[in-house]
Amino acid sequence: MRHRLAEGGEANGVFAAEFFTPGFCQIAAGCGAELVIFDQEHGAVGIDTPKAKIAFAAGAGNRPLRAGSRP
Repeated sequence: MRHRLAEGGEANGVFAAEFFTPGFCQIAAGCGAELVIFDQEHGAVGIDTPKAKIAFAAGAGNRPLRAGSRP
């Protein structure tokens, strides 16, 4: 995906905020999402929730990306 983007190509993805279910990443991958951007700025969650979401995304074949402030 990185090489395709560097060459001017595109990637399909989804921006996720306040999605805490493990199945979300599997659904996104099934719909063709190559990446999931997790918004951490607009939610009140601890560090364990984003860590779990990143693991779910990686397991589903999505590239996990985090948006927002750092914990």
